[in-house]
Amino acid sequence: MLKYFFPFTFLLTFPLLAQESSDLESRAKSILAKQCITCHNGELKTADLVLDSREGALKGGKSGPALIPNQPEASLLVRKVFDGQMPPGNPLSKEDKEVLRAWVAAGAVWTGPLNATAATRPRATLDWWSLQPLGWGSRNHHLLQTCRLVGPGRLIALFSPS
Repeated sequence: MLKYFFPFTFLLTFPLLAQESSDLESRAKSILAKQCITCHNGELKTADLVLDSREGALKGGKSGPALIPNQPEASLLVRKVFDGQMPPGNPLSKEDKEVLRAWVAAGAVWTGPLNATAATRPRATLDWWSLQPLGWGSRNHHLLQTCRLVGPGRLIALFSPS
């Protein structure tokens, strides 16, 4: 009777393992899309590393392969993240680091591309704040009224409006 019990148990737990692996993959890819792809995409290729696909991560960049499936200690991605070197100036939370480590340890399953919207840097359009013209209706209008030229080639002097 027991010899039939273990295969049956495996069949019942296999979908749960697959679901856990899929969840781990989606969480890891979400972290990559939010934290890594802005610099390591097909357009910028910072350090010649493109992380928008599994092939790009396996190929790696100037320092070698970013991913070595089933070997988180040897994977450059995991080492740089745990050392706090990546992403620069904005280290990942402990939980996100553990997700990436567990994902690589589980084989770094990667089906499909990363989210395309997260893979590109936002570009300034004509409504971007810094591209707006300075006009008389701007909030700096009072500064324009309080400045006047002292003379040709001389500094601008501030005076109080009368």
